[in-house]
Amino acid sequence: MTRVNILHNHITQQAAEFTYLASYTCKTNHKIKLAKNIKWNPPTAHFYKLNTDGAFSANTTGIGGLIRNSNAEWILGFAGSAPHDSSIFAELYALTQGLKLAYENNIAPLEVEVDEKDLILLLHSENIAFSNLIADCRYYLGQLGNPVVKHAYREQNMVADQLAKSGYNFGNEYLPTVFENVPIFVEPTFARDKACLEGTQSGQDTTWKNYSGNINRQYSCVISCHDDNSNRMTITTVNTTNSLGLCNTTMVCDRVPVSPQPSVRGY
Repeated sequence: MTRVNILHNHITQQAAEFTYLASYTCKTNHKIKLAKNIKWNPPTAHFYKLNTDGAFSANTTGIGGLIRNSNAEWILGFAGSAPHDSSIFAELYALTQGLKLAYENNIAPLEVEVDEKDLILLLHSENIAFSNLIADCRYYLGQLGNPVVKHAYREQNMVADQLAKSGYNFGNEYLPTVFENVPIFVEPTFARDKACLEGTQSGQDTTWKNYSGNINRQYSCVISCHDDNSNRMTITTVNTTNSLGLCNTTMVCDRVPVSPQPSVRGY
């Protein structure tokens, strides 16, 4: 074998090895996925956040959602069935019911999240098929100060997802059930969302009181308060409403329903 042939074979082998390694590297890099810490994020201090979701199967449709405050505390939630139409209809119907719940209970200022991007686009369209629901959503959004409906990953919307799937079992009355307390079947997921925030919410206590606006419903509840200066605990039972707002006082209060307060009511 001549020197030229040896050199040619050596170069060919190196080229083949380079091609193989380059191909392997490209494939490997293509498959690498960066781990993301995707979790539910609380609203801005002194705001509420509404998360809604729709669940659509071959035979049934469910809707669900919940409202939390900036301390990740449960304010109100809902679940129910919906007319069997399509998955996007379920998402839109769920959002409408969630906004209605916030509006009728004067829960504002509000942030809104859904896990369906097409729903956000639909709200800015003139879609004839869903014109009535779109009009309802726009009305409630306007009454609530026009909060922006934002997209959330499904992992950030898991409590609403579970509530929506529970709606499969609510029959065909299309009357959502409102949960004033955390339902047992979503407790683990709700607690997991809240646990992710521990250590990041210290010093960000929110003070809540009743709005001075229209009162829709009255019920008895316990207002548990402690003074930041003396660390004394005072528990007072009062008649109030589920229309919550903000106040500027030196007391930090947590709204806790009285036992045995019913955990659900027809809405």
